[in-house]
Amino acid sequence: MLTRRALAVTVIPIAVALLQPLAFAGSPSPLAVADAAAVLDPARITQRRLLAHVRFLASDQLEGRDSASRGNELATLYIASHFEQLGLEPVGSTPDGATGPRRFFQPFRLAATAFENVSLEVDGQPLRPGPDFAIFPWSGGGRATSELVFCGYGITAPEHDYDDYDGIDIKGKVVLVLRHEPRERERESWFEGRTHTRHARFDTKLENAIRHGAAGLVLVNDPIHCGGQRHFGSSGGRAISGLAGGANGDGDRPDDDGGPGIPFVFAGKRLVEQVSRAIDLEALQREIDASRQPRSRATGVQVTLGLDRRRETLPTWNVAAALRGADPAVRDEWVVIGAHLDHEGIRGGEVMNGANDNASGTAALLEIAGAFVHQPVRPRRSVLFIAFNAEEKGLLGSRYYVEHPLVPLDQTVAMINMDMVGRSTRNTVLAMGGFYCHVLDRSARLALERAGIAEPNFAGSRVNARSDHFPFFAREIPVLVFHSDDEGDYHQPGDDVEKLTLDMMQRIVHAVADTTWMVANAAERPRFRRLQRF
Repeated sequence: MLTRRALAVTVIPIAVALLQPLAFAGSPSPLAVADAAAVLDPARITQRRLLAHVRFLASDQLEGRDSASRGNELATLYIASHFEQLGLEPVGSTPDGATGPRRFFQPFRLAATAFENVSLEVDGQPLRPGPDFAIFPWSGGGRATSELVFCGYGITAPEHDYDDYDGIDIKGKVVLVLRHEPRERERESWFEGRTHTRHARFDTKLENAIRHGAAGLVLVNDPIHCGGQRHFGSSGGRAISGLAGGANGDGDRPDDDGGPGIPFVFAGKRLVEQVSRAIDLEALQREIDASRQPRSRATGVQVTLGLDRRRETLPTWNVAAALRGADPAVRDEWVVIGAHLDHEGIRGGEVMNGANDNASGTAALLEIAGAFVHQPVRPRRSVLFIAFNAEEKGLLGSRYYVEHPLVPLDQTVAMINMDMVGRSTRNTVLAMGGFYCHVLDRSARLALERAGIAEPNFAGSRVNARSDHFPFFAREIPVLVFHSDDEGDYHQPGDDVEKLTLDMMQRIVHAVADTTWMVANAAERPRFRRLQRF
């Protein structure tokens, strides 16, 4: 078996060599300056090159690029090698003495939990971690054997006059709860209509179960709204819960200081089938939604749930490179363009290759960097190309970046993000965020028109919190996020390179490159538009 070092020495050069016939040589003169009307030539961004990058990044050899894994490290070396080959400037915070591609790394550490001796039995029948259930990264340790108690959505919400735990004693019991919250897709919901409240969050359900004295918590997809979805989380071994040092991962993941907790797992189809012999989960959910009354009850099903856990920290890194602007008047202003490089690793014995999510965005980042380097003129503003890590763990790489920026945040005029740009079944793409900055909005609209994308979706004032643009948006830095319309095989083993729509992917990447070029050369500095609140 090849060691990690041996794989890096052999696989990375081979992958880079596959692109050598099309490799770029030399750097443009730093004295050549684009004007505000300069147009990017996207001809170098070809389907062939995009496909070559995705084939490597989404190959089985990279094992799903899970954060802090061997395959993830190979992906970072591949990206950094291309940045180095292009002659871009390394701006990472790697300690002095680093050579080669590692000069492009921005290291940070992840808080992780190792799970051992994991078991879940239902009426004496063992379930398998991975295919049958997964462990939430912030699960506590411990063991419990009890009758399984169904507690609806696991919500206590006095402000909405609703409590699934009203009238039932669950102390020392293992509790079964549904994902999400009642009537979540209905505008007349008693909560906040189609917007989730904090009660739908995993951490809120866990904290509520602990508060009521549960000894373990099992969560399942609610049959009405997401019964066909698969479970997710760690199948054992190791799970990442946040940034080391107490920084929060995201809104669904509380800081994990190793304090008291209970085992918390996400169970799949097999457990639901076994429990359904005793209670009808879908019927109970419909009764709850219709009556606004809890339907909590003992199930008569015997369950044993247990696992041991230990805390550890793991090293990982973002990969960043700079192209300095050539206009003295604005070269200290920065446009950041990024994409996340990580994916879900190996789950249930299957490699989650993540061709669309997000080898496509990473490939686009590399090709846009190449297109910028080999323009006959430099952009007026400086550009930072960055591949974020641990996005799938809660935007951890981008959250770390905004806390430890490689270029000044107050001089960062825009952040452009690509997440899943490889599959589009129609002539469309989501280009979200321009509502808050007219320079970005104007640039995106013109670029999408030039690229022949007929029906772009600009999403109005909506900016979701699910990708690496959001930590920048939260700092009131103008953002754009590009996302193709086909989310088929999202976080599933079927997200493979053969399902990419290369013609549309190329059009989208051309549009992103053109947008970024226009923003980097705009006569007016992009500024964040604050909404009036009355």
